[in-house]
Amino acid sequence: MILPDKYITPSESLIGIGAFLLDVIGKKYMTIDKLWSSFNKKYIGSKIVKYPPTFNKFLYTLEVMYLMGCINYNEKGEVFNENFKNQSI
Repeated sequence: MILPDKYITPSESLIGIGAFLLDVIGKKYMTIDKLWSSFNKKYIGSKIVKYPPTFNKFLYTLEVMYLMGCINYNEKGEVFNENFKNQSI
């Protein structure tokens, strides 16, 4: 479920979904609701993701990304890409 394998496609794995989410976040600060709606519009609405994740899987992906240090939250509760913040954008 976390990593793709013989039975789980990259777009179904948490790592694959995390890559899509990092693309949506970019250099912006986004609330979780805004991130979910932007992700739906960009990847699910345009049929790029064949098996769309549920909202629970979306939240699990955010948790894994936070634990890996890919994203962080500010005091307003907005998610941002930790890699861009470290580069002082």
